[in-house]
Amino acid sequence: MALRDRIRSWLTRERRDGVAGPSFASSFLSAPYYGGRSGAENVATVCACVDVISSAIASLPAIVYEQLPDGNRREAPNHPVARIIRQPNTLQSWPDLIKFTMGSVLLYGNAVLIPEHDGAGQPVALNPLPWWNAQPIIVPAQPSAAMGPLAPSGRLAFDTLRTVAPWGGTGQPQRYFAEDVFYLRERSDTGVLGSSRLSRAPMVLQQALSVQGFATFLWDNAGLPNVALMHPGRLSQEASTRIATSYVDTHVGPMNARKPLVLEEGMKAEPLTIPAEDLEVLESRKFAAEEIARLYGVPPPLVGIWDHSTFTNSATAAAWFGQFTLQPWCEAIQREFSRVIFNDPDRFHLELDLSGLIRGDYQTRVQTGINAVRAGIITPNELRQELGYDTHPDGDKLQPQAVGGRPQDTSDGQGDQLPEPGAPMNGSGKANGAAAA
Repeated sequence: MALRDRIRSWLTRERRDGVAGPSFASSFLSAPYYGGRSGAENVATVCACVDVISSAIASLPAIVYEQLPDGNRREAPNHPVARIIRQPNTLQSWPDLIKFTMGSVLLYGNAVLIPEHDGAGQPVALNPLPWWNAQPIIVPAQPSAAMGPLAPSGRLAFDTLRTVAPWGGTGQPQRYFAEDVFYLRERSDTGVLGSSRLSRAPMVLQQALSVQGFATFLWDNAGLPNVALMHPGRLSQEASTRIATSYVDTHVGPMNARKPLVLEEGMKAEPLTIPAEDLEVLESRKFAAEEIARLYGVPPPLVGIWDHSTFTNSATAAAWFGQFTLQPWCEAIQREFSRVIFNDPDRFHLELDLSGLIRGDYQTRVQTGINAVRAGIITPNELRQELGYDTHPDGDKLQPQAVGGRPQDTSDGQGDQLPEPGAPMNGSGKANGAAAA
């Protein structure tokens, strides 16, 4: 019997505790909330993918910039949104809030944050609204002769099903309109609500849960019975049931492993081996883990899958992860802040700095920065700040250098050619165009 058939057989039979097999795997898909959490996180790879994405975005520098009339920009640390980033609400830090937001959107496809404002209309706090505590609705319009009595207004709103302290606690239902709240969502099929990746590919999660459940109950029952009990005579149905029940109660289960087997009435024990199909469970779990990592766009090494990893591809995993997985989410978060949180989005905006991830490892970042300093693109102090060092008194001036490393505008004219990365070397061991000794 193939592994697929064995799993299907296990799922469709009643277990001794009275819980039907199919409900084990399907309940996590039909009921996405399990004690306030997503049951999908019972699969370790799902939990790991959500954690690595949310933690990575939460660790990025979040900076509020002011756009200047001359086209440049400068940091605005005293802007109200900058103060929110330092402390979004009384119970959460910025990393906590971002982890909550990304966890909600990655598991359920949607995330909602409620802004608070002071008397002047400035944002002063940002509170989470758990998705399982909100009911999305389309608010109907007032009856009109032109549109009819049931014409919808098209305004999306979220009604709280039950207020839970500390995010409310009044006991009264409350309605929040989508245009007034921070609303992050996955790709939508209708343009209204997002659909989580797990709901788009349910069989990937179901396979992982089924194989994991099969392995769990296989080991909980100490595997298949490793012996066949042979009786020399003919047993009645009652006697056969009694012997089988006695064997299960005495020898099946992790607490009964390796107990001595006592037989009677001339019975013999014939050893059995575990079918090869059952040994495929481990390989099937590995494949399911890779599928989930692929579903979330997470490089396998980042969630502990090292089967096909080398030092070379692991070193580039962070840059790939930042560019193709994190950057789209960062852009969506920045756009939502401009849409809802900033009162003057044309002048101020939020930026989540991904440069550290996208530019690769530390050695590559340093070498790239040195080339930028030599080309006169940035100052030494700008590079020092980017690498985490204090500024130097003499480091605020652009210092373009020649190919040979000499300052520009030297008397012999050799400093007028700016360096090019990877410039060929001449016979004397100096870059082409360098001044002779």
